[in-house]
Amino acid sequence: MKNFPYGNLDTPKQRRKTDPKRSKQAPTIPGQTVEPLALNVLLCQVMVSMVTLSQRDGPAQEPDAEWLMPLRGFVQETLSSGVKLSQRHLHTLLETVWRMAITQRSRAVTEDLLQAVYVQYQQMNLNLQTRTLLLSFYSRLYLQEHNHTHIARSRVLSRWLAALPLQLSQLGHRNPALSDRLLLSIQAAASRGNKALLNSLHTHACRLYDPQEGSVVLLPAESQQRLVQLLYFLPVMSQGLLANLSRCCTAGRVSAGLAASLIRIIHLR
Repeated sequence: MKNFPYGNLDTPKQRRKTDPKRSKQAPTIPGQTVEPLALNVLLCQVMVSMVTLSQRDGPAQEPDAEWLMPLRGFVQETLSSGVKLSQRHLHTLLETVWRMAITQRSRAVTEDLLQAVYVQYQQMNLNLQTRTLLLSFYSRLYLQEHNHTHIARSRVLSRWLAALPLQLSQLGHRNPALSDRLLLSIQAAASRGNKALLNSLHTHACRLYDPQEGSVVLLPAESQQRLVQLLYFLPVMSQGLLANLSRCCTAGRVSAGLAASLIRIIHLR
């Protein structure tokens, strides 16, 4: 790990003088060069996995050992550089961040790692697979926060959650599959009473439940049902929101069954 991370110039030096005739006759085999990023990402995955296994098998070595620091620095720098990574590299790096966040047990280290991932999350024009991968990472980590005190009440996770309702309202019906993934994350946080999420949901409620262009009338039936269920967790229902919900029902913008569910939830509230 002394020379980590590796670059294109890290090639072994020849110790013996080679015969020029033999070197000319020897065929050159294409594809023997290794991409430095792929090598470094793989090394991160392997070395961090070793720490996880050692902690599982018995008294672990110090999880914040010095040799882990260059790995952590490389992961943070690669993710926060703003460069779009391939899905394979991103998946490996996210798994490495996950293992580090669980094993390091340090709030400061976890925040730095999550902030680096958030730089990737904020990039524009990400494809569906990459966006879903990042969403799944944050969702899985959020669901684990009650088991790990250094992850609980993470500022980066709170910022990510607070941005979800706005992202859902902006996405609309352009990508129903991604909207459904967003809704699943929003629903999980709302059921846990996450204040950052609920306050943001209240702020953007009128836009989400707009009878003309709101997600509640544009998305598929299953996503519409999730949106109606979210009303149960809203801290306050404003007059504007109630007026929008009324128009959704009276104008026939939602099905009769969904309108009945909506009325039942408002009655319970």
